[in-house]
Amino acid sequence: MKTRIKPMCGFLIMVTVLGFVTIAHAGDKMEICHVPPDDPDNYHTINVSDKALAGHVRHGDKFMEPCDADCDTICGDENMCTQDYDPTVGCAIGGCYPEPIPLPPGSCDDGNLCTVDSCDALEGCKNVDVICDVNASCNPDTGECESSSKIIFITSETYTGNLGGLAGADVECNSLAEAAELSGTYKAWLSTPTVSAADRLTHSEVPYVLPDGTRVADDWIDFTDGALAHAIDMTDTGATISLPTLAWTNTMSDGSPNGRQGMSETCFEWTTDEGKVTQDYTITGFAGAPAYWREPEWSALVYRPCDSLNRLYCIQQ
Repeated sequence: MKTRIKPMCGFLIMVTVLGFVTIAHAGDKMEICHVPPDDPDNYHTINVSDKALAGHVRHGDKFMEPCDADCDTICGDENMCTQDYDPTVGCAIGGCYPEPIPLPPGSCDDGNLCTVDSCDALEGCKNVDVICDVNASCNPDTGECESSSKIIFITSETYTGNLGGLAGADVECNSLAEAAELSGTYKAWLSTPTVSAADRLTHSEVPYVLPDGTRVADDWIDFTDGALAHAIDMTDTGATISLPTLAWTNTMSDGSPNGRQGMSETCFEWTTDEGKVTQDYTITGFAGAPAYWREPEWSALVYRPCDSLNRLYCIQQ
């Protein structure tokens, strides 16, 4: 119930209308919204005396305010997430709802796909920016978080040549990335005689960066031109590899498979850890050495037996 007190002269008159209590002093006039019984659409504000007020109430004048009064104030229940009156009728002619109803779906939609729209009972509509992971931003056309760069790292773990095939190497990359809370999905910079890293991996148009944001290359073209802007010398954990290390690749710096296409040069497509120096070995990449990160040898340096332990390059897709 809402109580309205209007300053008047004389004694007090209390009138209760539709749950509203209006208190007026006798001997003075007040503004009300007059609704003619035979022409309700022609409602208008009039001044009436306290003596005439009761008669107007009896014939249908139920709005004890000027007709242009704020309907949100008159009908409102102080909940900003409800609709309190029929906007097609107006509160002046009885448009207040008996019980407030929730705002229609989409009432708080600001048309921006990169905001989360909600309604707060005290503050009303709220539009909060979508929060994306580091190295990602919200695409206004889709509302999805998209990487503004692609993370590349060298694994903190070492492996024999038995990686479980290309798919197994990708699993290792994703397991380490997930444990380190790095966003996105990853694939290993790894080839077989018939499947190249260039065919397996996304050709990014955004920069490749280390987990700490250090730029390695501007895009795929820059990444595969034979020289890097920085060594791939940071692991999934954020640790920097300070000593020379090797990574399984069988991949030239342009993403193509190593020119020697025998099965034995890829540890039988990354499924064996037999250490025969004359048969089961593969080409590997080199990481973390200033002498090579500006040269093609960052990807193709030396052959290693399949039972040796080496790392992997992992690239966000």
